[in-house]
Amino acid sequence: GPISNEHEFNQSLTKHQQHSEEAHYTDVIKLHLEINHKLAMTHSDLHPRNIMLEIKAIIDWEMCGWYSKYWEYTKALSIIYRSDDGLGYWQV
Repeated sequence: GPISNEHEFNQSLTKHQQHSEEAHYTDVIKLHLEINHKLAMTHSDLHPRNIMLEIKAIIDWEMCGWYSKYWEYTKALSIIYRSDDGLGYWQV
């Protein structure tokens, strides 16, 4: 259901790792997830396919919302780690 506060949001970020091969990182990640960040409107799906070639606009806003300020960075990192070529995904 909907998430009502940052603590619930942080819990949802780590619940999927508990049964994956990255499970040993979950406790470390939880220690670094603080609460009471200021909220900021973020795109939440920022990657090269959603940036126009001349970078005049960012497209594909269906994932946007009010998230903690660190979220856009965290989301972008997750895309890098899931792609086969790592940072090469961001080369234009």
